[in-house]
Amino acid sequence: MIRIENMLIGGLLISLFIAGCEKKQEQAGYVETKVEEGVKIIQQEKQEAAQIKESVTEQATEKAAKSELEKAQPEAASAKAKTDSIIKDLIAKAKALLDKGEYEEAGAVAQDVLKNHDSESQEAKDIIATVTEKLKSVATEKSEELKKDVKGTLEGLGK
Repeated sequence: MIRIENMLIGGLLISLFIAGCEKKQEQAGYVETKVEEGVKIIQQEKQEAAQIKESVTEQATEKAAKSELEKAQPEAASAKAKTDSIIKDLIAKAKALLDKGEYEEAGAVAQDVLKNHDSESQEAKDIIATVTEKLKSVATEKSEELKKDVKGTLEGLGK
């Protein structure tokens, strides 16, 4: 009789453990979906930024070819201001994503700034450093949670 009770208790604990694992898998699927959505948004933003950059560059080039050097200088400054504006917008977007906890997306936007717009942007570098720190922290927290869950389950099995 005691054996049957022990077997039932053991089976119940195993079922609870499996249910907990399934919840973790559901959460992982949700995170993956959000990451995919974020990547799509970033890709769209990259395309828009590239189109704007291309348009501004074409306009500046056409006008410089038609104008004298003195006329081209203010227009080039305007193009630089527009490019700076694009960079500023991308940095703001990366910071907003960071504030939302969407670290991977924020890092991707900051990488885009460094790769395609301003390889010396300290703000983009700072965002990437923050993202790296936050992702390490999140990974550590998740690891600790899993350790506690497994330890609690194993302790429950021992009783």
